Amino acid sequence: MLDTGAGPSVVREEFLPPGWKQQARRAPRSTQVCDASGNLLKVKSQVRLSVFVDGASMPFQFLVFEALWVPVSLGMDFQMEHVKAINPACETVAWNHGGLTRAENAWDGKRKEPNPVKGNPTRPEN
Repeated sequence: MLDTGAGPSVVREEFLPPGWKQQARRAPRSTQVCDASGNLLKVKSQVRLSVFVDGASMPFQFLVFEALWVPVSLGMDFQMEHVKAINPACETVAWNHGGLTRAENAWDGKRKEPNPVKGNPTRPEN
């Protein structure tokens, strides 16, 4: 999920591939993240993953949480590095690598998983 209202990019622990803990690092002690209701969330660790969109790899450091409303949230930190523009009128995302993706609202906001995406959009960075 591309979230323009979120600061850090986060991933739910159960969404990560097997063996991810071997590449994880401890999150800095000063890391504090709140959910939309203002509740403080406990950061488990951080891990470097690559997000793949239209064949392009976008590596980034994600904070790992045990419980999140969505499997992955691409926050403003990710967007500042990888997104060139978001065009709501055309429903597109222009990426810094030159790609253009049609945005899709695949989640209705209720507590359930979003519509599945073919393949795993994240993969551990080697």
